[in-house]
Amino acid sequence: MRAQFDTIRLAAGVGCAPSPLDAGAAAGGALGEPEALSGVAGAACDGGGATILHMDVDGLSGRPLSPYETTEKIYGLYARMAGFFAARGALAFFMGGDNFMVVSADEGARENATEFLKVADSLGLGLNCGIGRGGTARQAASNATRSLDAIRKMRGGGGELERVHEAP
Repeated sequence: MRAQFDTIRLAAGVGCAPSPLDAGAAAGGALGEPEALSGVAGAACDGGGATILHMDVDGLSGRPLSPYETTEKIYGLYARMAGFFAARGALAFFMGGDNFMVVSADEGARENATEFLKVADSLGLGLNCGIGRGGTARQAASNATRSLDAIRKMRGGGGELERVHEAP
């Protein structure tokens, strides 16, 4: 059985930089030669934590769209999101359904999220955004989801809906 996997090679790179986009580029550059097993490049990794935005489309399931039309809208939104956030040094990922996560630099995260919600509005897709910060990406993602869940709970409360929220 081992012979079946002899041609599979694994490579991993670690990159550190002020922005997630630059860190990803440094990680790719750290690998150098295809034979490299791992590498580290970029600025010193200080373990300063992570900031993640968890976004979802508000009310998508209640729209009279075919599955194809829904997919087209979501992919169109993702294309705009990826470009918007990359221009700000962040990385956007489609998580499935109507959920997205953005690995963001800490500085400007709320402002960038608020600005992108306006872009989504112009496409006819309202978004909500939970912001999470943590010592690790896992903690930040969990906190971002908790923040988004707080927005969902606000929907039923009858008060003014906050569209960008960061839970304490």
